[in-house]
Amino acid sequence: MAQYDVDQVVRGAVADTLGVTDLAAADLDASLVDDLGLESLDLVDILFRIERALPVRLPLDWLSELLQGAVRDEEFCTENGVVTDSGLDRLAAHLPQLQAGRWSGRLRVEHIPSLVTVRNLIELLRWYGVDLLDYHRGALSARRLRVLIEHLPREASLVRAVHGDDASWGLTEHLIATAVDQLTTANWQFAVVHATEGSSTPDRPPPIPRPGVADATPDSATPDQLAAFFTQR
Repeated sequence: MAQYDVDQVVRGAVADTLGVTDLAAADLDASLVDDLGLESLDLVDILFRIERALPVRLPLDWLSELLQGAVRDEEFCTENGVVTDSGLDRLAAHLPQLQAGRWSGRLRVEHIPSLVTVRNLIELLRWYGVDLLDYHRGALSARRLRVLIEHLPREASLVRAVHGDDASWGLTEHLIATAVDQLTTANWQFAVVHATEGSSTPDRPPPIPRPGVADATPDSATPDQLAAFFTQR
C-alpha cells in the first residue's frame, strides 16, 4: 500500500472517532484504550473508516487474529484466560513496547487491546492489511499476491525469516560500508607509501563484514608493489 498514506489514514480514523481535529505526533505511542479512552465499538468505527479509505478488508476479529497468529489457543493462553509466555513472545513481535517479563503470568486476553497503540495499528495495517483469504475468494490474484510478497519491506517478518541477516542491509547500508572501506584503504595506502625505510608496514584494514559475503576483501597489490608504483618516475 505504498501509494496510500497509511499513517495519515489511521490517524485520521482515530481522530474522527474521538471527535478531535488531529492527533499529535506524541499521540502515536498512546494506547487506544487506556490513554485515548476508546471502547470496543470505537474500534469497530475505526476499522470501518480505514476500510473506506484503503483497499483492505478488516473484519472485527482482524486485530486479535493477527496478534495471535498461528499460535494455538492452548499455547497462547491458559484455561483461565491468562496469556502464556509463548503468547507474550508472539505479542511482543507485533507490539515492541510490550515487556514480556513484566507481564508474565499477569496479562489476561481481554486486556490485550489496552496495550495496542496508534503506532502499532499503523504498522500492522501497513504490512498486514491485506486479507490473504481474498486469494481463495478470488478477490486477490496470484500475480497481485506475488507482487505484494516481493515488495514487502525488509523489516517484515517473512523477509527476515527468508533472508536472515541479509534483510537488515539495504542499498544505503551497502553504500556506507563501501565508502568506509574505500576511506580506510586510502589511509592505509598513504601510511604504507610514507613509511620510513626498514619500518614495518601496517596490515591492510579488513572490510566491514556484510551479510551473505564470506570475504569482501578485494584483490589488491602488495605493499611493496604499491611503494614501487608511487616511487617510479
